[in-house]
Amino acid sequence: MNCYSFFRSFKDEKVEELDEGIKVASLSVHYHEVRQMSFDVGTRIPAHRHEKDVVTLVLEGHLEMTVGSETKTVGPGEIFLVPANTDHRGRVLGNRGAMAYSFSQSLGYPMTRPVVTGYPPLYRYFPLDACKNDLLDRIIDVVNNHRLYVPRPREFNDPFDCIVKLENDDQSRQEGIQRRINTHAGVLSFCEDKDNILLWAHYSNKHYGICLEFNMNQWKGMPVYMARVEYTMERPLISPEDLSNATASSLPGSSFGHGSTVWEPNLLRKMAFVKHEDWEYEKEWRIICSFINPSERYLKFPRKNVLTGIIFGLRTSDSDRQRIMEAIEASDPRIKIHEAKEDKSKFKVEIVPLEE
Repeated sequence: MNCYSFFRSFKDEKVEELDEGIKVASLSVHYHEVRQMSFDVGTRIPAHRHEKDVVTLVLEGHLEMTVGSETKTVGPGEIFLVPANTDHRGRVLGNRGAMAYSFSQSLGYPMTRPVVTGYPPLYRYFPLDACKNDLLDRIIDVVNNHRLYVPRPREFNDPFDCIVKLENDDQSRQEGIQRRINTHAGVLSFCEDKDNILLWAHYSNKHYGICLEFNMNQWKGMPVYMARVEYTMERPLISPEDLSNATASSLPGSSFGHGSTVWEPNLLRKMAFVKHEDWEYEKEWRIICSFINPSERYLKFPRKNVLTGIIFGLRTSDSDRQRIMEAIEASDPRIKIHEAKEDKSKFKVEIVPLEE
């Protein structure tokens, strides 16, 4: 269950120094981020950009802000909008500091999605086990509540997955980045194949489970970073240039998950989108999320047209099928129901519409 309180206080949150003269406390409120920012007298806000829209309300003091090519003084009770991917900078005016609140989506890395003309249908396998009712409950939760549990990298079966390797072998820095990835990062995996018998065996508990089909092209305004995994023999090393190209607040070694500035694309690719070539048969796509509150590990998706199908495995029990079909009927009867059938002449499964 995604547990969070409807009432939160900045008094309970850690204050971090984002840059010289700028202190920030952040709250994640149901997948949105609210930031309390204080600025010392004479502070300059360096030029930077976000990969999401940010709205800021000034409470105290005056800021001279330049957004794009427009410069304006903003005072108490006034707001300014910084559109995604827009350069902006500022400074504190007068002989007193300033305080402001900013509002944005908190879930997901602050990066634009890669340019994709159309995602292929993507699939996610789920295990089922007669002795573990929570596995069935998790599938029912996906159907009813239109959300997916996003695991931490340390929950993966590949010990090399999302392991940070710095080129300069700075052990202390490396461990610091890794701790924050293990705590705040989430990786949600999909694949391109619905009939791969290895995937059915490995991820749906020997064909007892199911496979869900998703149409990511219908997920408008997806607030996360998504791309296809690359496969290679060599482990990628994060170079000093990768780190220097990402601003301090975006590095996992400083305030990972607070997501106010741009992740350096090559840094993200090396950390989460490169695996050993033995995994290439999976044809994996990944969604990467960052969670300010580690207890919030669910990603909501639109109610209509994203979850488009379900496939029962060769060994899915009649009772599990019945409960899942009841949930689909109550939630979205348009979801297509299929089942895997054993091919009589080849080592393969065929995906066919469910027989009434």
